[in-house]
Amino acid sequence: MSTKTPTPAPRREVTLAKPLIQGSKRFEPGGDEKPRLTERQIERLTQSGHISATPATGGKAAKQEG
Repeated sequence: MSTKTPTPAPRREVTLAKPLIQGSKRFEPGGDEKPRLTERQIERLTQSGHISATPATGGKAAKQEG
């Protein structure tokens, strides 16, 4: 049994197409705050239309932060 704590998945900010509630916070399209999501969350929310996929970003909704 490993005692090492797993590292959290990398996250990035995204631009929303529809309102989203993450935890207890509500994020609005065009709002000042943007949610930080994992790639898996981004994939699912893009399919549901909450995040708009744009051709300029190759289907990704936001640029990678570094």
